[in-house]
Amino acid sequence: MGILIVTNNFLHDFAAGILMGNIALTLFIRNEIKEAPLLFRVLRKQLMISYLALILIVIGGIIRTILYGRFEWVNEAGIAQTYVLIIKHFVLGGIAIYGVYYQLKLKKNLRELCKNYTNIVTIEKEIGGKIKTVLKMDDEARSLP
Repeated sequence: MGILIVTNNFLHDFAAGILMGNIALTLFIRNEIKEAPLLFRVLRKQLMISYLALILIVIGGIIRTILYGRFEWVNEAGIAQTYVLIIKHFVLGGIAIYGVYYQLKLKKNLRELCKNYTNIVTIEKEIGGKIKTVLKMDDEARSLP
């Protein structure tokens, strides 16, 4: 049972780190990738990672909460550890909620931006048995506002 608890705690903390890193990456690449269609495709993949991380955080967090008093409670810290955990989850939860909201808002804006380009030509290429859609734009339409 002990190894399962340690594994759960590791996955919970690891998923939280992945989510925070993914949010930071979104903020960085927003200013680096200037082509809306490319940024849109990258962001779609990042959102999948964010959703997976959130699922692992919630499931692992529920298990961790149920077992905390039995396996992680530190008597010397007393009730203070509860307050610290509440503050930690409030801060990290706020960052996570804002980060995923920002990713979704950016994705929506990029989707609209891609739809609104008048000079977009869609070309379908077959690559390894899969159809890939490529967006081509003139130089003026390439840069994000």
